[in-house]
Amino acid sequence: MVKMVVFDLDGTLMNSLTDLAISVNYGLKLNGLEEKPVENYKTYVGNGREMLIRRAMGDAWTDHELFEKVKADYDRHYAVHCNDHTAAYDGCAEMLERLAKKGLKTGVLSNKPDEFVDKMLKKAFPNHKFTQAWGQKPQYKTKPEPDALLALLNMSDVTPEECFYVGDSDVDVFTANNAGVKMAGVSWGFRGKNELMNAGAPFVADTAEELFDYICKFIYSMNKINYQKELDRVIEKITGEGKVPKLLLHVCCAPCSSYCLEYLSKYFDITVYFYNPNISIADEYNYRLSEEKRLVSLMPFEHPVKVVEGEYLPKDYFEYVKGLENEPEGGKRCEKCFRLRLESSARYAKEHGFDYFTTTLTISPLKNAQLLNSIGAELGEKYGIPWLYSDFKKREGYKRSIILSKEYDLYRQNYCGCVFSQRESMQSKN
Repeated sequence: MVKMVVFDLDGTLMNSLTDLAISVNYGLKLNGLEEKPVENYKTYVGNGREMLIRRAMGDAWTDHELFEKVKADYDRHYAVHCNDHTAAYDGCAEMLERLAKKGLKTGVLSNKPDEFVDKMLKKAFPNHKFTQAWGQKPQYKTKPEPDALLALLNMSDVTPEECFYVGDSDVDVFTANNAGVKMAGVSWGFRGKNELMNAGAPFVADTAEELFDYICKFIYSMNKINYQKELDRVIEKITGEGKVPKLLLHVCCAPCSSYCLEYLSKYFDITVYFYNPNISIADEYNYRLSEEKRLVSLMPFEHPVKVVEGEYLPKDYFEYVKGLENEPEGGKRCEKCFRLRLESSARYAKEHGFDYFTTTLTISPLKNAQLLNSIGAELGEKYGIPWLYSDFKKREGYKRSIILSKEYDLYRQNYCGCVFSQRESMQSKN
């Protein structure tokens, strides 16, 4: 699971080239050395202040006394002028805020002296709070050595496996590799795409938006849970212990519940929780409820199954999704509907001493199993009741539900239940 994104600073989050060049050239000029074009500094930066000044001085750096004078003059000038022309790259501020909204920690690790980093970040990103923001610290070797990055992660309570790193040079690629973290490069910095690709960067973004999308896709692939395997793990555990836990199963309709009940009743003492205020047409609601009760009365179960009805108040649903009436099916309105029904399920499960709660909704090919499980897990933590992960579509669960629906002659509706999905269903027919 990825918990933190760490950025290089110069050439990655901020374009600091002009101020770096001006300050080094200031030191060069004061000490009788030739100033260098700003463009040259693209190849000078990346390995810390010492290497920056060495490269700018050329062979003259071997004169130790002269080198120290140039460095001191650079430090004095840069301390005052590090933000004169330096600014965040386009889209980086927005990208950082979007990462924060996803609950990700953010950090900065630069090879420039530590005292300059905070000053630059406060001006460029005044509203963003970095978990850690480090420049070069004397107790750690500079990048590409992994020491500083690993220490920063440790201070953030993050492992290398939980980190994603971003930079603009081969130094950053090597740093990530040495630390054992995944990374991506950015083409807008000082060194360019070719250097990054040649160093082995798996991906190079051309815009902050592209970088954000890549990070999200990477995180999704890393954090994606195999919900069927999680369910298998729980079942293996409880059967090994000889336990039959109490499960509250939120049910939306008899067809969807058929396979779920057949499958889960082998391992759990199930109570069906029929809570669906989104079904605003009373006749439709009552018919679905009666079909659920009929199915439970007819199906053979290894462990008993009973049905309880949640409070039926359609006005609660309409109030909850107010403002989202024109959202497409599967959009934000559906997400709120899932949350409404699952939160009621979590509360009921907690109040009545259940061991787990889950929903039959994941059996539908039209429902987002990841979203449902994410909401369920979140509510499970909130109410202190374990969420039972599921994706009942797996192992041909949906196909089996169709077979069982025919076997028990179940009413199969052609819309989810709310008036909005009914409207969309009718429009698609016309």
